[in-house]
Amino acid sequence: IDGRDERYKYLIDYERPYKTSRGESPTKSQTFNTIKGEDWCQSANFDTEDTAPHGHIVIYVPGHSGQYMQARSLAAHGINLSQRSSNEQRQVVQRTLERLWDGTMNASPEGGDVNDFAYDVFSVYFDGEGGGLHGSRLFAQAEFLANSIERVARQCGEENITIVAHSIGGIVARMASTKVNERRMDENENPMVRNIITLASPHASIPLIFDRSVHNFHRFVETKEERLKLMQQGREINGKDYM
Repeated sequence: IDGRDERYKYLIDYERPYKTSRGESPTKSQTFNTIKGEDWCQSANFDTEDTAPHGHIVIYVPGHSGQYMQARSLAAHGINLSQRSSNEQRQVVQRTLERLWDGTMNASPEGGDVNDFAYDVFSVYFDGEGGGLHGSRLFAQAEFLANSIERVARQCGEENITIVAHSIGGIVARMASTKVNERRMDENENPMVRNIITLASPHASIPLIFDRSVHNFHRFVETKEERLKLMQQGREINGKDYM
């Protein structure tokens, strides 16, 4: 949540700053805790006067020992609030905030003008877990991510999700998106995850493997993707169980 974005400002608890790993409280320009139990997707209450439309939904997936806070710069770019601070830029930021609130900037801008396109970033939180150490962690992360994708989609009323993932999180994202899209195809619905953008992800092979289960996870992802590809082509897998 960007503290300048009025659409989500009600979710920030300024009385409870987020503690760093050293137990230090951040300054006002840093991260504060969020209010739990509140509606965190604007579209759920879009029929009221105090909400605004959300942008295209992006879900960020951290890599080995990564943190959800890595998504902050991506989120700032998504709503055009990444410029340097200056008197001129403050005016630009203010106009941007107004356009986000009145819906001029949104997920599907009229006329397809890229300057009117906005995306909102959600991030999964693995608590800094080292997923690259064992395949069981990667399977668990993939299932958690798959459930998170479906929950965000339900809450926001969206059926077109983009994933941005870092490092081994890119392999987790591939597995999770395959799970989600496979479930939807089983129900004769269109795939939900349309785009996956990965940053420095070891798709060809994982260069440093501490346990064979990590390699097995990688191969399992490829098998699941091949099965989904065959499903999309409307072909049957003769007598083989790829689940």
